[in-house]
Amino acid sequence: MTMDDRDEDGKGDAIHPILADTAGIDKAIEVLERGGTMVYPTDTLYGLGASIRFGDAVHRTFVLKRMEPSPQSLVMADHEMAGTYVDLSPALKQFLSIFPAGPFTLLASVRKDARELIPPVLIRDSRIGIRFPLHSFPRTVARRTGPITSTSANHHGEQPPKAINEVRLTGVDIYVDGGPCFYAGPSTIISEEGDSLVIKRQGTLNEDVIRHYLGDLFGK
Repeated sequence: MTMDDRDEDGKGDAIHPILADTAGIDKAIEVLERGGTMVYPTDTLYGLGASIRFGDAVHRTFVLKRMEPSPQSLVMADHEMAGTYVDLSPALKQFLSIFPAGPFTLLASVRKDARELIPPVLIRDSRIGIRFPLHSFPRTVARRTGPITSTSANHHGEQPPKAINEVRLTGVDIYVDGGPCFYAGPSTIISEEGDSLVIKRQGTLNEDVIRHYLGDLFGK
């Protein structure tokens, strides 16, 4: 589906996904660089996103989900890219040294010199969520477009999709099929409190696994 196939209410024709291969990466980048929206695979659930360089596209993701604007996490290509948008504290760097990518979202403080680069609606309390999915597709796209927003590809309040055939959103500019999501569950949200890290939402990455490797770094 292209941007010309939708109407103003975010409705469109049947979903016709493309594959998450090299050609799919190029096509997805082309769509995002025109200010489009994308449904794409991650390691946890299928995501809906847009390039943060296009505020109108970011806003459209909320229209497509039928929800009020609220913060979304950002897929980063790698830790170096993340460090240009957020302050990676010693605790977060230690976490990422053990878990460089995976089914987690880290809440980190936005750098002062990056605030104008991120749509304000995505920021809460001067922080934003960052993701490094194990699925290579979104990170590869982000490497060429910059960070892309990440929210589950479902209408607000409905079941998030674990495979492309479970996606019910219409009106998205491009749909990418990367197979069933490996973890098929939400990411674990991790935040800082002082010098410690705490779990704000238990997801696929289990707390016991984190504590096994990071021990006292994690608060109660």
